[in-house]
Amino acid sequence: MTLKIKAFEQIATVAAQTASVDLAAALAGGGTLLLEGSVTFDPQAGDVTLLSLGDGTGANAIAFAATADNRLTASVTVEGAQVGLLDMGPLFSGGSFRIALAWDAAGLAAARSGASLATPPDLMPPAGLTDLTFGHDGAALSTTRLAIWPLRLDAADLLTLTGGAPQLTLVSQGGEALLLRLGSDLVIGEGDTPYPHIVLMADL
Repeated sequence: MTLKIKAFEQIATVAAQTASVDLAAALAGGGTLLLEGSVTFDPQAGDVTLLSLGDGTGANAIAFAATADNRLTASVTVEGAQVGLLDMGPLFSGGSFRIALAWDAAGLAAARSGASLATPPDLMPPAGLTDLTFGHDGAALSTTRLAIWPLRLDAADLLTLTGGAPQLTLVSQGGEALLLRLGSDLVIGEGDTPYPHIVLMADL
């Protein structure tokens, strides 16, 4: 069944209000993260982390950041060393974005605003992605939609998720039709059997 943690019309998180969600072993085989929002930051203060998905120690993580040169990036850290950096396009203070990142043992795939992003074919995700933390460093992240699926959606699905604001969209996974409903209640399922996923925040 669908696991819905909470839905907000909007939530603003600043450095003093860090929130963390334990994903346990749900993402052991891979996953997909959808993040939509806007951010206010001071580029002169250097890079600021907006959200990170990791193992809770900082040694293994995928971290999204707003950089001093006004870019949105996703860095991959494995066993304490940064092994890759994905440039997700320009991001200025006050600007909005809609991104999706999918991963499994075969690698990473990403999209922003309905367009695929180039990812190095040899860039592998770290193991043990069990903790999602957002609202750290010196940036105000206002999130309107944040959701995680415990499977890697394909490239076409990522384009659908990040392009526009569909209210009812059919996506596919493994040849099966999955129903994705975007709005106050995000549901994904096969027929009458919802597929488990985690909705952290959704616009109402």
